[in-house]
Amino acid sequence: MLQGILFILYILVFSGVIATVGDRLGYRIGKKRLSWFNLRPRHTAIVITILTGIFISASSIGILFAINRPIAESIFTYGEQVREYREQIAVLETNIDHDRTQLVELNSQKQEALAQVQQLSQQQDRLVEERDRLQVQQLEVESQLADSNRQLAEAQQTLEAAQQQMDRALAETRQAQARVEQLQQSLQDSRAELAGLQAQRSQLEANIAALQAEESRLLGGRFVVSAWERLAIGVVEGGLPPPEIEQRLESIIAVAEERAYSLGARADDNGEIVMISRGEEEGLVEKLRPAGSWVVQIFANANSLEGEPVPVFVSVVPNSLVFSEGTVLVEADIPLGQTQLELQSTLFRLILRAGARGREAGILGSPVSGEVGQFPRDRLLQLAQSLADIEESVRVQVVVNKDTGVGGPLEVDVVSPDRDLRAELARNRLFSNRRLPPEPISLFGGTGA
Repeated sequence: MLQGILFILYILVFSGVIATVGDRLGYRIGKKRLSWFNLRPRHTAIVITILTGIFISASSIGILFAINRPIAESIFTYGEQVREYREQIAVLETNIDHDRTQLVELNSQKQEALAQVQQLSQQQDRLVEERDRLQVQQLEVESQLADSNRQLAEAQQTLEAAQQQMDRALAETRQAQARVEQLQQSLQDSRAELAGLQAQRSQLEANIAALQAEESRLLGGRFVVSAWERLAIGVVEGGLPPPEIEQRLESIIAVAEERAYSLGARADDNGEIVMISRGEEEGLVEKLRPAGSWVVQIFANANSLEGEPVPVFVSVVPNSLVFSEGTVLVEADIPLGQTQLELQSTLFRLILRAGARGREAGILGSPVSGEVGQFPRDRLLQLAQSLADIEESVRVQVVVNKDTGVGGPLEVDVVSPDRDLRAELARNRLFSNRRLPPEPISLFGGTGA
């Protein structure tokens, strides 16, 4: 600003000096009555005055251009600058239009943002309400937790009391176990008595069969096979080729036919004594294909009259392990001084108890007699004679000779932990279709139902 003021003052002073010089020059020329270019003196003074004014203006402009060069450039490039300014104005107008469009879009976005802000405000209100509700729930949960802690303390006290009661109960249990051992000994004696009762039951069943036969005779026909009567039983090892499984199955069916024929059943027009279709046999072969041991039982499906074939159905169940090798079935102490006859009676009762133990454990009896097994009588006599020669008390055990399943056969040995009697013992084979030694001892005989 100060530079501008000094510049104006300079122009005014310089113009005044030039005007004064021009005036004085004009005055002197007029006084001397000079004439230029044949002009009159007065006209010459006027020309000098005009030239002085022109010089003043030119000097002022020259000084102005010398001091402020941008002004000179602006004056000489005015048209070009005007054109550039117009182009810039057009660009600015275009930018203004673009900015207006963006302003409209921004206003639209502003409205959307305001709507979102309003939604967020509503959500915030709902969240505040939810927070208040959760705070109320938190207070309720804390109250419930306090109640639970109190109940837990009470439960711990109750648990401590129950632990004390359990300790007392354990002491009573030990006493009861001692009593149980006594009762188990009594139970073994009772099982021997049960074997006798089973024999009586077999006799009663025989009487019932006789009464049924009498009823059939009175009605004009005689039933030789009762419904659910087991005709045959056998064990088939799975995992074999189908032809071998089919051969084993046919051998069991042949046993059933022999049993039915011996009871009085006869073949039909197709030559079949037991009625089982080929499709059923194939289905049984498929059931027996998985690896494992299987028990196959053939039952009469209905009461059958004499001279007629027997409809049957076949049951296949896994040959589950009943006794593992070395299991002690029964044991007893044989006191010193018994006669050979008394020893035979003692061993006979042990064998009966072993048979009863096998029947109770789930080993299936013979379909013909219901026997759990047979024991050779001559072996029993040899064992009694061998024990009679011993001059001290001996503890005798009947143990399982090999792993035995539901279908048997069960093989046992009679051993003594005090002496080596293995050379004196006989083997008991259950459910064997082979010929047994003469006069075998029947173990837990009865029907095969």
